[in-house]
Amino acid sequence: MKKYLLLFFLATLVAIPVKAQTFDLDGLRYEVIDSDQKTVRILSYTNDLYNYNDLNIPSTVDNEGITYSVVEIGNKGLHYCPATTVTIPETVTYIGDEAFADCNSLISVNIPDEVTHIGAKAFIRCYLLESVRLPNKLTAIQDYTFSSCNNMKLTSGRLPDGLTSIGYNAFIDCNKLELQTLPETVTYIGPGAFVRCTSLTSMALPDAVTTIETSTFHGCTGLTEVKIPDTVTSIGTHAFYQCSALTEVKLPDAVTSIGERAFWGCSSLKSINIPAAVTSIQELTFSSCNQLQTLTLEDSEQTLTIADNAFYDVNKCVSSLYLGRPYEYLKSSDLLADICVSYDLTITIGTNVNTISSYFTAKKLTILDSDTPLTFSSPISANSVYMGRNWNCAQNNVGALKNLYDITFGPNVTEFPDYAFYGCSGLTELKIPDAVTVIPTHAFYGCSSLTELKIPDTVTAIPEYAFYG
Repeated sequence: MKKYLLLFFLATLVAIPVKAQTFDLDGLRYEVIDSDQKTVRILSYTNDLYNYNDLNIPSTVDNEGITYSVVEIGNKGLHYCPATTVTIPETVTYIGDEAFADCNSLISVNIPDEVTHIGAKAFIRCYLLESVRLPNKLTAIQDYTFSSCNNMKLTSGRLPDGLTSIGYNAFIDCNKLELQTLPETVTYIGPGAFVRCTSLTSMALPDAVTTIETSTFHGCTGLTEVKIPDTVTSIGTHAFYQCSALTEVKLPDAVTSIGERAFWGCSSLKSINIPAAVTSIQELTFSSCNQLQTLTLEDSEQTLTIADNAFYDVNKCVSSLYLGRPYEYLKSSDLLADICVSYDLTITIGTNVNTISSYFTAKKLTILDSDTPLTFSSPISANSVYMGRNWNCAQNNVGALKNLYDITFGPNVTEFPDYAFYGCSGLTELKIPDAVTVIPTHAFYGCSSLTELKIPDTVTAIPEYAFYG
């Protein structure tokens, strides 16, 4: 019986947790981490700290005749700390989660190079924080680390050279943050990392980055230029949402997806290209880009699916369109009908496009050389045309080209369709290519201003009504 009681007593001793040793000194409460190594962390603070505006954290502290090294600032260790300036000693290597969260009086903090970890939300809502020195040994900025530090600037003007990752919402609402480049070592930029960092004016992303995550630069209204490396394959939802000063973006060939509203409200954007590897454009991706002048759908044989409202409120501004691939527009109207309403529009049709399915008006139309005929589903309006291939109109007894004043032909044009220039009353002169052997019926019907027509010797037949009117 005594044996069982002894075992029960020993088991009870094992189950009782050993309370960490703590002590208070000069307004700070310390917790012993390792009694053998004689190290402590800052656990919290006492009311005595309210006597200090400038907090100089000591590198060592004495308690009961033992000298300890201060190596950590624990989780929430200085949460709501009243100090205006904080100096951290070189003995500290670790700053925990929310260590300085909600320090509403904090203006500056000097973090030594020995610090290798700064926890999540470490400085969240330090609204008055103006100056931060980040350590060179820091490799990661955690989620929400500097969230809502509205006045914060980095004393060096850059992030540490060895940094590899920037966490979720790490710098959200850091309105005064000024950066132009990120270290080449950065491989990951988390969603919302720079949301509403309105003082960012330009940004060059490192080559190791492969994805621009959701809302990365959301609301960066001062951002005018961003350089995206060739390694990037994906642009996330809201990635550049309301970057209203952004004027030009070159998407690399490796990009395969662009998320919804990725460029919504980029009202200064003048030029955008859609890489060949992109298979679809989501809803509202380029909505309210109402200064867009140049749109390029790069060459591809694969059909591009374009969602309803992908280019909402882009009409009346596009002046140059390169159509290098077939597309499917998930709307009752058509892409060309929606965005091609400028009277100064220049359109180039690439060799992968074999059907034009809607009406449009263009000042200049270039159809690149191809052996495959181009079919117009209905007539279009173009003042000046370079025709690089044979063409036809799906509608009977009408011509594909209206309001034509000038047209030249490439070497692949070997025949004209019936009603080729029907009703082109502004056409004054034309040279028929040498490869053409027949002028089809009603080809120049209604060309009332035509004063000069050069017909090659190769033409062997001119039918009735070819020049009627």
